[in-house]
Amino acid sequence: MLGHDQAELSSLFAVSEADKFDGVQWRPAPSGNPVLVGAVAFVDCDIERVVETGDHVFVLGRVLDMGVETGQTPLLHHRSSYRGVSGATDAAAGSE
Repeated sequence: MLGHDQAELSSLFAVSEADKFDGVQWRPAPSGNPVLVGAVAFVDCDIERVVETGDHVFVLGRVLDMGVETGQTPLLHHRSSYRGVSGATDAAAGSE
């Protein structure tokens, strides 16, 4: 999960490029999979199944490890643009 200030990094991974990790800082999870530096949280998985669905690919993974890396606000992409995430207090007030 990327932080609110990592929209540029998100856009880098959203395009079809040969090496998405070129110039991107990361550290290995215990499994060896990359964990992006500055990410809010991560979920490390082994790939169990890959299903092609139209112009998308659905990847189902078995969780090996997960963690919270920083306390910053996460990045949200909704309806083709990046958005802010309101705090839990705001969300609770809006649901009344």
